[in-house]
Amino acid sequence: MVDITVPIPDDRTAEFYQFFGMWLAGSLDTSSASASAVKTSSGAIGDDSPTLLPWGSGERDYADAEKLWRKYSTPARAMFSLMIDHPDQHFTGDQIAEAIEIPHGARGVAGALAWPGRHGIKIGRGLPTEYGRDQETGEGYYWIPADRAEVFKKAREKVEGKA
Repeated sequence: MVDITVPIPDDRTAEFYQFFGMWLAGSLDTSSASASAVKTSSGAIGDDSPTLLPWGSGERDYADAEKLWRKYSTPARAMFSLMIDHPDQHFTGDQIAEAIEIPHGARGVAGALAWPGRHGIKIGRGLPTEYGRDQETGEGYYWIPADRAEVFKKAREKVEGKA
């Protein structure tokens, strides 16, 4: 393996990790894809990529959430738990990093999303999180919508045996 260092703009770190995760998962056609083809975590990525199923509250949603929860690393579980326990609340990458002690602040949070993104793509799902930007400050933030938080809360309870 080769280590590669690539400078990217601070405000595009999360997008880079999402794009990189899709590439690792083999779901990104590098012959026609571009960074501008990346959409929200629950939307389609590029023209030739499979459409990711939107999260709902059906039996398949619960089964997929449980399957993913079993694959998530300890930092990913902690990050998603923070948002599951505070549905619809916006958190900056730095706030998440500080709350659950992820090194390297917002960049560490974006990096912690790479493997969960890859696992999701393998089963046709996006991340449980959404990503947006504050219109005034331009700062990025993450959240989990309340209905999706309930699905993942039940998956967490089933896998970990706790609320």
